[in-house]
Amino acid sequence: MDVLLLPPLPAPETTAPAGRDWSELPADVLSVVFAKVGAVEVLAGAGLACRSWLDAARVPELWRAVDMLRGAVRCLHLGQDRDLMSPSLKVISVWCSDETRMSTEGFAELTRKCPLLEEIVLSSGGHRRPPLPRLALAVAELRHLRRLTVQGIGVSNDELTAIVDGCPRLELLDVCSCWDLCVDDDAQLLAKCARIRTLKLPPSEEDDYYDYYYYYN
Repeated sequence: MDVLLLPPLPAPETTAPAGRDWSELPADVLSVVFAKVGAVEVLAGAGLACRSWLDAARVPELWRAVDMLRGAVRCLHLGQDRDLMSPSLKVISVWCSDETRMSTEGFAELTRKCPLLEEIVLSSGGHRRPPLPRLALAVAELRHLRRLTVQGIGVSNDELTAIVDGCPRLELLDVCSCWDLCVDDDAQLLAKCARIRTLKLPPSEEDDYYDYYYYYN
């Protein structure tokens, strides 16, 4: 008996599913995603992945508030991201430590390009206390500033006076942890600060004495 051998059937063709082209996401969807991700991640590169993402990252509404407190950015040079500086920016918070640093040149350019800033929080948690001379001059140019918090950053009486003079709308000023300040005998500075609704200054030397006395007795 003859045996008829049939040729093997060809294997079915399998085509790998094509990867999704994320650059084709609509701009309104990207704007929502970027708003949830946060400005720090957008600055760190998420907004630079492709042209369409860069266009979405330039939406002014995304940059009205930027929170960089305790962020993962180790070296912040704000001036390098000129395209991402929005004139609509109103709130910015920056945290500096021994491992992170802020470019004073970048911050100065930020204040020039974002004149509508209403709230700034500058904090330092490292052993080094960065001085504020150039930052103070930049802050003093913000006529719309309403709330300023400076924590652990060196600032002198003259620099604080320049800020108070240059920011007539200031409603909150918190410099209680700026130990370089000595306002007890600066009647002129205290008089200028009297118009500020919420004012937090470093404790006086007398307060420090009583704190020390009650702590050790």
